[in-house]
Amino acid sequence: MRAFESQERGFTLIELMIVTVVIALLTMIALPSYNESVARAHRNDARAQLNLAATYMDRLRNERGTYQPGGNPPTLPGDLAVSPRSGTTRYNISVTAVTDLTYTLTATAVGPMANDDCGNLAVDNTGLRSYSGTAGTVSRCLDR
Repeated sequence: MRAFESQERGFTLIELMIVTVVIALLTMIALPSYNESVARAHRNDARAQLNLAATYMDRLRNERGTYQPGGNPPTLPGDLAVSPRSGTTRYNISVTAVTDLTYTLTATAVGPMANDDCGNLAVDNTGLRSYSGTAGTVSRCLDR
């Protein structure tokens, strides 16, 4: 064996630092996109639950002639009162404004969604959708 030949194998500190920086950059780019995708899925589920609850309210009015039978605001069935139906609750759904001929259903963000830019989601008896967040946009909060 020659005196100047080296048989050592491994990575240099510079190579390890370069890999670490690349992984950090990829994480900085991918993580916010992933978090937004998860939040969008939860908002979509809440909007679907609001639509099912609206169908329930319309069926109630067709059967009884009013959105508040007996003069009392209706209570949504348990499976319509939360979103998602199973697992960790992200939204509580309730009838927030009701008269004999009108209603508003609100999906109140809770838990991990409480800090979402879109805030609470709502739909009324005419199908008008809205959100309470100040940083969200209509296309981001209601149309996706």
